[in-house]
Amino acid sequence: MSIGVNGPKVGIVIINWKSYDDIVECVDSIKASDYINYEIIVVDNASPDGSGEQIEKTVPGIVFIKSKENLGWGGGNNLGIKAALARGADYAWLLNADTKITPDCLSEMVRAAQMDPAAGLLTPLIYYYLDPQKLQHAGSVFNWPEFSVRSICDVRELDAIDENNLWLWGTALLIKKELLEAAGYYNEEYFVYCEDMEYAMRARQNGYTPKVVLSAKIYHKCHEINKGVRKNMPLHYYFYQTRNVFWFWASYVKGFRKLRFLRFYLIQILEEIGHSKELGRRDIIDACLDGFYCALRNKGGVWDSTFHMPKILKGLATSHPFFFMRMLKGEILCSVHDKLRRA
Repeated sequence: MSIGVNGPKVGIVIINWKSYDDIVECVDSIKASDYINYEIIVVDNASPDGSGEQIEKTVPGIVFIKSKENLGWGGGNNLGIKAALARGADYAWLLNADTKITPDCLSEMVRAAQMDPAAGLLTPLIYYYLDPQKLQHAGSVFNWPEFSVRSICDVRELDAIDENNLWLWGTALLIKKELLEAAGYYNEEYFVYCEDMEYAMRARQNGYTPKVVLSAKIYHKCHEINKGVRKNMPLHYYFYQTRNVFWFWASYVKGFRKLRFLRFYLIQILEEIGHSKELGRRDIIDACLDGFYCALRNKGGVWDSTFHMPKILKGLATSHPFFFMRMLKGEILCSVHDKLRRA
């Protein structure tokens, strides 16, 4: 299928958050693309370091949008998507600032989308920028019985995965205009993390399937991942993940399985609290518990640092986290039962 000059128009949406150098390299790689009919839209998400103004002045060939406030990942992308559609785009391609695309990436993505009317969300293969032969992921798969997701790090796995359980990250996500018109935009209450999981579910509910384009690839710097182990992640990671993971699974798990999910969820939180307590990381504990409290109180959007879980509840949760975790797992009762049986 030919997708030359008259191919569908793609609005490429890139969010800036203190990412001047990354965006310059990303935009340069796009301009080397063999696909012609695209428009680059850079949304400055109220970045406080002046990088937005620098991009506007020094990066030619882009549409620049300055947000008055930080709208988060979902809100910033929504702003760019709406601008892309208003400017006649047939597709919105959400592209992380810290990525570099290959020259044929976009053409391969559009070709795959045009050949499969049911494919509403498409992603290339995503490789590590610092280790370009190593696959970071080819999407992720939902594990509904265990309320978790697992990254796909071997493309051979894709043949055995039910497409209904496939979730595509927002790192380099191509979205059809028809899907956006049917399902709407990202849920801005999530602010950051998990909103792409939630959108994958809405895409499915509207009859669209995800697709990994094996012939397309990008390279992802993923700065935060490269910092090392999980304990080095920024505090906002713990808050938003704790809050948003609860919202996602609670929204899409039905019936009595919600109680089973709550048990799994509490076990994970208590384990995180226990390990953070051993490391002396009270800041991580507070971020997790405040995220949990905001989830229960349905308080969305940006992290309100003045809204905390009551001290008495925090004190209870942090007093003996591993003991409570073992209780929820049933290990305490099993231990008691075994002792009684041996008596």
